Amino acid sequence: MYKIKIVQTEKEFLYEPGKTLLEILLSENVFVDNPCNGKGVCGKCKVRVVSGIPGDLSSTEKELLKQEEIDTGVRLSCLIRPDSDMELELMQQERKHNVLNSGYVPEFAKDPDIRKQLIRIQKPSLADQ
Repeated sequence: MYKIKIVQTEKEFLYEPGKTLLEILLSENVFVDNPCNGKGVCGKCKVRVVSGIPGDLSSTEKELLKQEEIDTGVRLSCLIRPDSDMELELMQQERKHNVLNSGYVPEFAKDPDIRKQLIRIQKPSLADQ
C-alpha cells in the first residue's frame, strides 16, 4: 500500500496501485474537476505532483498541457497510474454553493394578455385546401 498526501489540506490516505489517480482521489471524496469522466480528452483534472514518481508523460498530456505546466510538475490525474508515495497539490478549488432557503416571495398581479379561444377548422378537401 502506498500513501497520497494532499498539500493544501494535509489529508493523507492509503491506496492500492492499479487505478488512475483520478479514481483514487474521487474514491476518497477529493474534489477534482473531470467533465470527461476520466477519458483523458478535456484536460481539466490537473494536479501538481510535488513529490513522487508519476510515470512517463503521455502524448495526450503533451497536447493538453502547456510546457510551463509540464515544467512545474502539472499532470492530468486521469492519465497517471501511481505506484509510489506521492504528494499532490490540487489545481482547482471546490466551490461551496449556498442554497437560498429563507426569505419571502413577493405577491404578483396576474393579468396575462393570453386568452383561451376555441377555433374550429374545417377539414381540408381537394377543392378547398
